[in-house]
Amino acid sequence: MNPLFIEGSAVALLAAAGITAYGAVHPRSQIFGRAIWRTNSPRKLALTFDDGPNPSITPKLLDLLDRYNAKATFF
Repeated sequence: MNPLFIEGSAVALLAAAGITAYGAVHPRSQIFGRAIWRTNSPRKLALTFDDGPNPSITPKLLDLLDRYNAKATFF
């Protein structure tokens, strides 16, 4: 097998992993779809969470949402 083929595949895999990591971490990334991070009205913003639920984090998150009377959708 040609070693360039193996190296090229490894480089492509690393590049794809880097792009995916950027899209998952950077708050203004548009890789996974349009993201709105600023609005002129609180009624135009939706909070969504992909939550486990996690017994140590979920109650804290719910308390924070309750404190600010914020609504959110959990998946």
